[in-house]
Amino acid sequence: HIDRHPKVARWIRNTEHATHGGFCLPKSPGRFFPDFIVELKDGRIVLVEYKMGKMASDPEEQHKKAVGELWANRSDGRCRFGWIVDKDWRTLTEILDG
Repeated sequence: HIDRHPKVARWIRNTEHATHGGFCLPKSPGRFFPDFIVELKDGRIVLVEYKMGKMASDPEEQHKKAVGELWANRSDGRCRFGWIVDKDWRTLTEILDG
């Protein structure tokens, strides 16, 4: 779905290890490696985290969501964060439409 969106310039599946070049956000404690990093044609960056239904409500996963949303909110509009649960492609499209 990311690949087919008309506003996407390029995207990558993020690795889960900094030693492999993965991008992470700090959490308390530890780090959070979002699933996908997307560059839009207008230069904005979108981090996408995908969750299956039960996992999405886990407190640790909710912490990741809060960190991603804070990161995007502090970016002065240069970045967005997408929290996609159970193949909710409409939400993904809305995030990428920006």
